Amino acid sequence: MFSHTLGEHSKLWCGEESDFIFQMLNHASEIHTSCTKREDKHWLYSFNVSNKEFLQYIGYGINALFSNRFDCLRWIDKTIGNTTDVPVLINAFPGAKFIHVIRDGRDVVTSMINSGFSTEEWSSNFEEACKNWVSYVNIALFYESRFPDKIIHIKVEDLSENFEEEMTKVLTFLDLDYEYALLDAFTTKHKNSNSSFAKEDNRITWREWTSEQRFIFGRWCLSSLVGVGYPFDIFLV
Repeated sequence: MFSHTLGEHSKLWCGEESDFIFQMLNHASEIHTSCTKREDKHWLYSFNVSNKEFLQYIGYGINALFSNRFDCLRWIDKTIGNTTDVPVLINAFPGAKFIHVIRDGRDVVTSMINSGFSTEEWSSNFEEACKNWVSYVNIALFYESRFPDKIIHIKVEDLSENFEEEMTKVLTFLDLDYEYALLDAFTTKHKNSNSSFAKEDNRITWREWTSEQRFIFGRWCLSSLVGVGYPFDIFLV
């Protein structure tokens, strides 16, 4: 919902998740490694093409493809798999910036196990859902510390409570001006969302967890939950 709201900015565009970008770039890195072994002497080796340069030219092509489909030059990709490949993406897209949107892990895990995605283990395994949330959060925070000029994070709850201030931080990070139309877009998308992105819309909340589920979440996620600014005492309610 946040990415599509941000995509309502006059200088940005957001479509569906791409899924293929991080897969393509990882495969490209594997190809580069294979083709630059001294004993093989492939074209990439002969012309001294670094992995970074190789990825950057592939990034030019991907950017040209995306830009061919809309008028706006800056586009948003919200594919969650991108989280684990930030260094590769930075090589491919040197001008890219990343926004880590954090939501209370208890709400995320509750949404995951009630999502109905039967093909995903985390949709039926509470512990796997906890591991999944904490893994993505910690990876994103690690890359934020490593690339502070490239990545920022915001909390969904802060955005809901103080939209203009939080969105202004994001837009300043992106070197863009605030546009009041974004608030209308956020309010509309928030109201019409069929997901459990908004806590008040959850049919089942984490407050209904069993003692065992609370223990499992605490074991895997509590330190990260507190680390990103969610108060511990709420967990005991």
